[in-house]
This record gives sequence, C-alpha cells and structure tokens, in this order.
Amino acid sequence: MRPEPCGSGRTFLFALSRRRLIETVLAYVGTGSVSLAAQRLYCYRNSVLHRRARVHQLTGYDPAIPAAAATLAPALNCRPRPGHTTARTGS
Repeated sequence: MRPEPCGSGRTFLFALSRRRLIETVLAYVGTGSVSLAAQRLYCYRNSVLHRRARVHQLTGYDPAIPAAAATLAPALNCRPRPGHTTARTGS
C-alpha cells in the first residue's frame, strides 16, 4: 500500500499538471499541429494527444475543433499568472 501524498504535494502536482495542459493547448492552437506543438514543448506527439484529450475531458471543449479552440485559447490567455498583481480600486 502506497502512502497518500501530503496536501501540499497534491497541490503542487495539480498545479504542474494544470500548467502543462494549458501550455499544451496554447501550443497546439498556436501551431495548428500536434507534431509542431510537441516540438515546441519538447515532448512526444502522443503526450500532446493525451493532454488534448484530457482538456476535452475536463472542460467539454475539444481543442481539435476550431470553434472550441476559439473559446479555449482566449480563456487560457486571460488567466491570472503567478506573481501578477492587478490594480484594485478602493472606495
């Protein structure tokens, strides 16, 4: 029986997985090619296919379908980035 990872370990793995999925979708949409996205990400073509399928499973949007990619790409580009602060207006 394997020990359960601690909460911070799960959080780190989730963040790493999430970042890879986002990078993969953006590379795929940006190139329009699984092979070119794999080259850009320095990974195997099958990794891109697997990650693309995982994004579809998680979001319901298939990046291989242009209309879905047109919805995903802007949403992923607008996400908050680590270390980025936004200006708040006070009253």
